[in-house]
Amino acid sequence: MNRTFNYVIYLTKVAALALAILIFPYLYFQYQDRKLLSETKEMDMNVFQMDKIENSTLTLEEKMKLLTDGNANLKHIELKTGDRFSLYEARRQCFRELSKIPVLEITIYGPILREIDITPYLLIDSETPSSSMLIWKGSLTIKDIKYHITLDEESGKILFIQPVEEKDDVLEMQWEKYLKNP
Repeated sequence: MNRTFNYVIYLTKVAALALAILIFPYLYFQYQDRKLLSETKEMDMNVFQMDKIENSTLTLEEKMKLLTDGNANLKHIELKTGDRFSLYEARRQCFRELSKIPVLEITIYGPILREIDITPYLLIDSETPSSSMLIWKGSLTIKDIKYHITLDEESGKILFIQPVEEKDDVLEMQWEKYLKNP
């Protein structure tokens, strides 16, 4: 009987010790949390008001002027992807916008989207850094004529299209008409 009593006492001690090991950290951390929460002070936070900031995006005309002026202060930073468009989406948008210019005679058969070779760039004017924009710039071939193109990411419009070889007056006239249409 003495032996059984010792086992019961031993098991009771082990159970009490295991219970203390499991419960003590829980109670200790709960005490610390209550102490920290009771000491929490309110902080005065200045809330950032989006409606008070002017929208300083450039108009389409300002973007065109920035691109065509040959501005030496304009820095081109090549990006891996755009903000609104992935490479695939930019190619699709470019295709859609090119099809709005009749002289190019874009059909569903050409150019294939992967033939539109464009890369995103961040353009920053070093004199006025607020004059910045994201563009997709590159080239494509339509009916054996290679064109340089520039697509504005914000508006989705083609800002520049020009054949590599020679200037095309009909294309330029239709492109200007395209720019005026929403």
